[in-house]
Amino acid sequence: MSQDSVLIIWNQKQMFDRVVKLLENAKTEVLGFFNAYVFTITTDNEVFQIPKRAARKRGVKFRYITEITNDNISYCKRQLGLVDELRHLDRIRGNFIMNDSEFIASHDISPRNPITQGFYSSMGKMLKQERYVFQTLWDNAIPAEERIDQLEMGRRHDSLDSMRIMSDQAVVKEQKKTIIDRFYVCEACRSVFIYADDAEDHKTATSHKKIAEFPFFESNAT
Repeated sequence: MSQDSVLIIWNQKQMFDRVVKLLENAKTEVLGFFNAYVFTITTDNEVFQIPKRAARKRGVKFRYITEITNDNISYCKRQLGLVDELRHLDRIRGNFIMNDSEFIASHDISPRNPITQGFYSSMGKMLKQERYVFQTLWDNAIPAEERIDQLEMGRRHDSLDSMRIMSDQAVVKEQKKTIIDRFYVCEACRSVFIYADDAEDHKTATSHKKIAEFPFFESNAT
């Protein structure tokens, strides 16, 4: 392919073949910008991972940007071990990948909208422009580890919220137990209790039904 070539890609096979060739031709770096769906179809696909591993062994550096969501977080975690740097950016649309001298782009893809076409270019001016675009996006993206922590913390918060809702009565009971503003005396055996729960347990265990309640501080009449 000449230095200033532009090629329309018409189907998925052509796209995959071009991406593999781009990985094989990479000399110093591969830059990728992918929507949230892409990693779900490429992370476990050896068609891409074999040339990718070979490129990294040659010293090629991989920097990828994607949108990390709860749906693709497991794939993104694995990508952390497959690239040199991974970053997150919200609301990504469209996809492109480039090496030192080649650029490939495709439309936004999803399970309902698979890869059908795209384009390839080795034009120097276009590569320079797209590298600038990538760097601008990169500077505005956040590290993948930070985004993953955000999502996992959100999951933990959701779980805790559910637990709180389910255990409201237990929480209220515990709060009452920790407020020491009165004491309780069994009128039958004169046992003294600090917590209402303990007094109730005593009633159940002994059948002593009369428990007197005394506040620690009497309010003064005015």
